[in-house]
Amino acid sequence: MSDPLVQLLEIELNGSNPDSYEAPFQWRIKLDSLVDFTEPIAISFVWVGSASSSEYDQTLDSFDIGPLSRGTTEFVLECDAPQVGLVPPSDVLGVTILIISFQFKQQEFLRVGYYAQVAYFDPHLNQCPPATVDKTNLGRFIAMPQPVVTLTPITW
Repeated sequence: MSDPLVQLLEIELNGSNPDSYEAPFQWRIKLDSLVDFTEPIAISFVWVGSASSSEYDQTLDSFDIGPLSRGTTEFVLECDAPQVGLVPPSDVLGVTILIISFQFKQQEFLRVGYYAQVAYFDPHLNQCPPATVDKTNLGRFIAMPQPVVTLTPITW
């Protein structure tokens, strides 16, 4: 286990925020690599569908980046929106979490978590939600300035 050989310099959500629930995410990411790698870094995006069970977590997309060369690398990734039909109806509205996981050789070395608020754009629908989720009026807001960042030592 050692200090990270890849550091996250910047991460930014491009596009509208809030946005439609069904809109894909686009992220600009800037990493600094302290060495030349021979294998890629994996990045996955996970939407937590329910606080009560991880069975509702959705992997929105996974990407292999690299192998990275020593220095700064900047790239943009677009990942799918969560599927509202895979979230328990009682958990669709409210606060959830979007996790961006960075792994090397299947070991997570960095996790960035954002709180996400899911609500209808129409305040009346939030006060009196329809029995069936109305996807066309559903929105999401990612709390960008307040990510939770976790570093985990790994074997590089």
